[in-house]
Amino acid sequence: MLLAEDRAALAENQAYFREVNERIHSQARLLEGDDHLYRFLCECADPSCHVPISASLAEYREIRAHPGRCLLVPGHERLEIERVVAQTERFAVADANG
Repeated sequence: MLLAEDRAALAENQAYFREVNERIHSQARLLEGDDHLYRFLCECADPSCHVPISASLAEYREIRAHPGRCLLVPGHERLEIERVVAQTERFAVADANG
C-alpha cells in the first residue's frame, strides 16, 4: 500500500509528463493532420521513464478529454493508484481516478 506522500510524488511525476505532452500536442497541431503519429512521452509514475509513445493528435485529445487519464507504455501502469481503461498495440490509457 502506498503512503500519501508516495501517491503525491507519483501524481507529480505524471503531471510533469502530461505538461510535456501538452506542449508536444500544441506544437504538433501546427504541423500535420490529426492522423499523423507523433512521439509523446510515457506519463507513467516512474520518474526515470522517458519511453516515447506513438499517438495521433486525435487519440491524444480523446485521452486528455478525461482529466484523470494518462498515456502509458503498456505495462507501465501502477495498479495501486490507477486502472487501465483502454489499450492499443501502441499505448495504454490509465485512469488515476479509479
